[in-house]
Amino acid sequence: MKNSNKIILSILALSLFVFVGCMERESGDVAPIIDPNTHPTLTITPVDTSINGSTINEGGALAIAYTLELSAPLTRAVHVSARQVGGTADSDDYAFSRVAIAPYTTEATFVVSIAADGVIEDTETLELEIGAFTIDNMFDVNPNSDIAELSLTIENCATCITCDWTIDMHDAYGDGWNNAMITFDIEGTMSDYTLAAGFEGTTMVPVNDSSNITISYTAGDWDEEVTYEIYDANGVLVHSDGPTPATGVIYTGYNTCP
Repeated sequence: MKNSNKIILSILALSLFVFVGCMERESGDVAPIIDPNTHPTLTITPVDTSINGSTINEGGALAIAYTLELSAPLTRAVHVSARQVGGTADSDDYAFSRVAIAPYTTEATFVVSIAADGVIEDTETLELEIGAFTIDNMFDVNPNSDIAELSLTIENCATCITCDWTIDMHDAYGDGWNNAMITFDIEGTMSDYTLAAGFEGTTMVPVNDSSNITISYTAGDWDEEVTYEIYDANGVLVHSDGPTPATGVIYTGYNTCP
């Protein structure tokens, strides 16, 4: 009989415990499994605050940096990543690597790179979210932490992709070219280059991919001192002259970047 009474009392006590526990849950008195106040907050800040919502050229191969900062260090690494949430761009148009804020530290840098893939496409859009939303961070980082948003319009155009031609310039007297110059005409855009002083110098000339190019030479005061060589973007010698180089158009061709 005593054993039966003990069993009945145990059942009643357990029922009362469950009832009280349910009442406490319903009343909101029970602490959540994760208390945001006990976990550090992650702040994500773009280095260039004007980049969000802007229009960029693919050919610039832009690197977009964000600073990551925890309000307090942890004993485990915090991983920050990105996910595409919209836009017409695909994985060939941008790149990033998951970054870890190391244990016992509070800062790191996250970078999204816009890829110059060399493919001429229509203008595209890109929408990314950057944050510590991976599963391994769920019990470490304050759930109210920042999630940075990146929204870009990416222009894809032939003139966005360039490569360098090279002019090696020489002057026998060592006082520069004395008003002589080489002119690059790239699809109607003209730029002049000269040796301002000294015996020699090298100039790199950015030339748009898939563009027509015309090069001219204009005489100076002491052309008998002047010699030069011009190399295309593949390092091939396309023209050389001097002393006393010929004037006028010295080269016409089509540029293809390597």
